[in-house]
Amino acid sequence: RRVCAKNQDTGPAVNELSQAEMTTEMVNSVERFSRVTTDLANERTLLAWMRTCLAAIRTVFAYFAVKGNDPFWDTTVLISELSMATLVLVSALTGHSRFVKMKE
Repeated sequence: RRVCAKNQDTGPAVNELSQAEMTTEMVNSVERFSRVTTDLANERTLLAWMRTCLAAIRTVFAYFAVKGNDPFWDTTVLISELSMATLVLVSALTGHSRFVKMKE
């Protein structure tokens, strides 16, 4: 903070300039803090997406152990395995694309 002796010529101008500089610094600090908190929130969101994808991958591998008793159930199990694998890929790509959009 600048402290100046008041002169008739420059007293008010120096005080106003100092006040304007302090206001600008405070606004810049708030904006930097806002960007940091937004970045951290985006990273937490990305981690949540990845955690969901890992849980889904675990489920896909659990489905690979399931076998049907006849051809109809074999086909049904295969369709559900492929559906779950597709869901995992779509979730991973969606989460990553949202993270990249928010990072920009």
